[in-house]
Amino acid sequence: VPGAVSYNPATNIATFTPTGPLANGTNYTVTVTTGVRDVGGNPLAANFISNFTTVLVVDVIAPTVVSVVPSNGVSNVATNTQVTVTFSEPMNPTTINSTNVQLTVTTGAVVSATVTYNAGTNAAVITPTSPLANGTTYTVRVTTAVRDVAGNPLAAQFTSTFTTVADTTSPTVVATTPVNNATSVPVSSTVTVTFSEDMNPSTINGMTFSVRPTTGVTVVTGVVSYNVSTRIATFTPTSALTANTNYTATVTTGARDLAGNGLTGNFTFFFTTAP
Repeated sequence: VPGAVSYNPATNIATFTPTGPLANGTNYTVTVTTGVRDVGGNPLAANFISNFTTVLVVDVIAPTVVSVVPSNGVSNVATNTQVTVTFSEPMNPTTINSTNVQLTVTTGAVVSATVTYNAGTNAAVITPTSPLANGTTYTVRVTTAVRDVAGNPLAAQFTSTFTTVADTTSPTVVATTPVNNATSVPVSSTVTVTFSEDMNPSTINGMTFSVRPTTGVTVVTGVVSYNVSTRIATFTPTSALTANTNYTATVTTGARDLAGNGLTGNFTFFFTTAP
C-alpha cells in the first residue's frame, strides 16, 4: 500500500500513513521486519505481523453524469470533435462500451465510434471513426446499463445534444479528363470532372456541366451523370465529337455541394480532338 512512515522518539511509535483511503471490507497485513533496530543497533527479535480488516461499507449510491463535452445545446462544434462524458464516481470499465455509450444523429442512426474509459478521470471518451457531418445535430446517450464499481447502475439514462459547425466551404474541381489543354483526344471520349467533396446530384446536369466548341456558342448534345461514390460528373456526348477541334468544358457555379455551397466561379478547361 503506498504511504509514508514516520517515527516519534518520544513515544517510540512508528506511524504508517496511507497515501489514500484503504478499501472497504478488506483484510490488511502490517509487517515490521528485523531490519528495524534500537539505538544500540540490536534488531527486532523476529518479524512482527498483525492483521486487521476495514469496515464493510456497502455502496448503494447510483452514479450520475456530472459533465459532458461538448456541453448540452452548444453549436458550431468542430466535425473532428471527441465527446467526453464524466461520471460522479469510478465506473466498471466493462460497462463503458459502444452499446451503452453512444453518439447518434437525429434519425437515430448510431455514429461509428470507439468508446474508451479513463479510470483516472472517471470519464468515457467517444471518438468517431470519421469526421462528423457539417451542420448536423447529434445526441450523446448513456444508458442505465453503465455501472459503478459496486454494480450500481446510472440513476437515469443521460442524453445531451450538440450541433456541428455549418459547411461554408465551396467545392472545387480537383481533376478532369481529358486533362486541361490535352491534344489528340479520341472523338469518342467522354468528359469528366472530379469534385473535392460530395455534391448535390440534382445540381449536376446539362445546365451546370457543358461542352462546346471553343470558337462556337452551340453546346454539344449529351447526357450528364454523377457518381456519388467517386464524386465524378461525366458528360457523355450523344454522338462523336468533331475531329481536330478545340473544345471548352464548363462547370458553372450552379453545381453545389450538399450544404448548398456553389463553386466560387465557373470552372473551364480545354482539349483538342485528334485529326
